[in-house]
Amino acid sequence: LLLCQENMADDGDAVGFTKSLDTLPPKPATTVRFFKRGDDFYCVYKEDATFVARDFYKTMGVVKMLGPASSQVPSVACSRSMFETVVRDLLLVRQYRVELLENRGRGKNHEWVVVKKASPGNLLQFEDHIYSQTDADSSSCMAVKIATEGGSRKIGVAVVDTTRFWIGVCEFVDNDQFSTFESVVVQQGAQECLMAEAVDSSDGQKLAHIAERSRMLVSPRKKSSFTTKDINQDLDRLLALPEGTNAAALPETEMVHAMAAAASLIDYLEILRDDGNFGKYTLERFDGSQYMKLDAAAVRALNLVPTPGSGAPKSSSLVGVLDTCRTPQGKRLLHQWVKQPLLDKARIEERLDLVAAFYDDAELRDSMTSALKRMPDLNRLGKKFMRDKGRLEDVVRVYEGVQGLPELVRAIEEYQGEHADVVNAALGDPLRQSVSEFSKFEGLVEASIDLDGTESHTYLIKATYKTELGPLKEQMDAALDELPQLSQDAARSLGLELDKAVKLERDDKNGYHLRVTRSNEKVLRKVKGLITLETQKKGVKFTTPALRDLNEAHIQLTRRYEAMQKEIQDQVLKIVKGYCAPM
Repeated sequence: LLLCQENMADDGDAVGFTKSLDTLPPKPATTVRFFKRGDDFYCVYKEDATFVARDFYKTMGVVKMLGPASSQVPSVACSRSMFETVVRDLLLVRQYRVELLENRGRGKNHEWVVVKKASPGNLLQFEDHIYSQTDADSSSCMAVKIATEGGSRKIGVAVVDTTRFWIGVCEFVDNDQFSTFESVVVQQGAQECLMAEAVDSSDGQKLAHIAERSRMLVSPRKKSSFTTKDINQDLDRLLALPEGTNAAALPETEMVHAMAAAASLIDYLEILRDDGNFGKYTLERFDGSQYMKLDAAAVRALNLVPTPGSGAPKSSSLVGVLDTCRTPQGKRLLHQWVKQPLLDKARIEERLDLVAAFYDDAELRDSMTSALKRMPDLNRLGKKFMRDKGRLEDVVRVYEGVQGLPELVRAIEEYQGEHADVVNAALGDPLRQSVSEFSKFEGLVEASIDLDGTESHTYLIKATYKTELGPLKEQMDAALDELPQLSQDAARSLGLELDKAVKLERDDKNGYHLRVTRSNEKVLRKVKGLITLETQKKGVKFTTPALRDLNEAHIQLTRRYEAMQKEIQDQVLKIVKGYCAPM
């Protein structure tokens, strides 16, 4: 990281770079610009640098001055992990916008262009960074359009959830305080609101105030983007429609103002740019009348949901107390239900019966909990496959989750308590359908992927699929067979016991290596010929010349294997893409 900063500071073309910063368009303080400086390094400059240093590094010591003395600018370099940490906090907690710029100029020419951008309601381009280490709530974006009809305010609202491939719309007449609109905002829980109304107008100020009370980022848009000119054509491409029908025949399209809001969202989120979205979305009219009306003040007074970034204990909100969910999709559903209290007596009693069944029967509860622990975030994995960004590792994660489905079904079928009928109808039938839909998926994975290697986080196509893969796999296995002896030799030279004081590990950065605890670092220093890789809280990573050579050989063999398997891998991923709907 320091070398990255030194290279920037010593760069003879620093003057040209600092001048190029001044040519970039102005931005609000709530937008942070990152500049990609290498495969794993990112930098921020000027006011963004001091902001990141102060709020994330908690020290101004990381700030380096770039350029000549007369026009120096502050700069801060971020590793990939720190970059992802900052981006997650900016988008999910602080409700900021983020831009990533890359240099498209050649030589000493600086042509920095925005290659990725995100806002709280539009995380699409940054999802790989945001969810690489953690799962988070669903991200959705709302748009609102006001019209006057017969002396009354007609409100058109649209919401897009790119995780669920869902477009929701509604229209209603509202009062001067926009109380119905506020209840819709609370019920939908969107992170960002697009507005056609000018923010400085009377109605615009009221709408913006309502959105901000609910911790939404307000993004004014040109009124020209709220047009229904091409909405039916766009929906024909996006929606999963029955054969022989089109969007114009749907009753939702008769809500003109809501459709105008939906058109603005489709344009803002750039959904049509990715053909992986075509034929995947559903369009629904959401009816807020079936839920209790809540405004932002009620949500705060009742402490329904935690306040992001507040540092308050988990037990300070209702969601925090209730949230013992085992899956990310369960957490998202719990947040949604808390913000949408039911009014229908029959539906309320059904939920209470389900709660009673799990509360009264410890065996049912424990069986379901155990099976759900290995269930991945199928919503987000399905989205990755739809966008052709899935990997073999993702296929294995789905496979591990699918393996738990029969266990869930078995637990429900074995339950014979008072509420067996309700449990079977609400949970058993959908789970049995999922088992049926994934019936051939397990066979596909077991026949095509080398599952034995997944324990060491290696994801490869089986060598039996292609003749040329066999010899390479044998060489890779032979290299791995040497690892225990080399590890034992290193532990013996240190006078420590293997698998206790000395551990053999593998990661993407260093490959195969050894690790000792920090307390044994002095022992490591006394032995000549050992190579220290890095020091972390959990210990010191090191290698030996022999282990380093073996690791390098294994990496080269793996790269050749991955290149040869690519055609088969693409075929497997294409087949898996067909399972996105049940995910």
